[in-house]
Amino acid sequence: MVTTALLTVRRRDREFHWIDGGAFLVGATVGVLAMKIGFDAVNSGTGKINGVPAGMMFFFAFVALLAVLGDLRMMLAGGLQAAHRIARHLWRMCFSLFIASGSFFLGQAKVIPKPIRIFPLLAIPALLPLVLLIYWLARVLFTKWYQHRARRTLEMAHA
Repeated sequence: MVTTALLTVRRRDREFHWIDGGAFLVGATVGVLAMKIGFDAVNSGTGKINGVPAGMMFFFAFVALLAVLGDLRMMLAGGLQAAHRIARHLWRMCFSLFIASGSFFLGQAKVIPKPIRIFPLLAIPALLPLVLLIYWLARVLFTKWYQHRARRTLEMAHA
């Protein structure tokens, strides 16, 4: 997701690139494998595989397959422009950061020193990327912020 987010924000042309197809295949493979591991966890005696609950694997599979559907939509449309391109970048980067911070601060809380291992305190950095994602998606998609920003950038380029 991070790689495709960076590709989204860097590329300006509307043609298909081999890396888009490769990212699509990698994402689809990860999504399907996560789904399989989730079903294996459900069928295990504990409901877990290597300590990971089945629900987390299904969640991970859902996010990966959602990203793959976005990749497919983007490839069929010939690319994304303007606010939708920035929104794609935002959700992929912020959601990846949300998964990483949640895995560390909540999933690996035992490595945090005991005096600051307070769940509400650990939830703040874990959930902050999700809050910022919602804020910036709303700002980019539902306000004229992006249009003003693009116009100002264009005026500076012509000056």
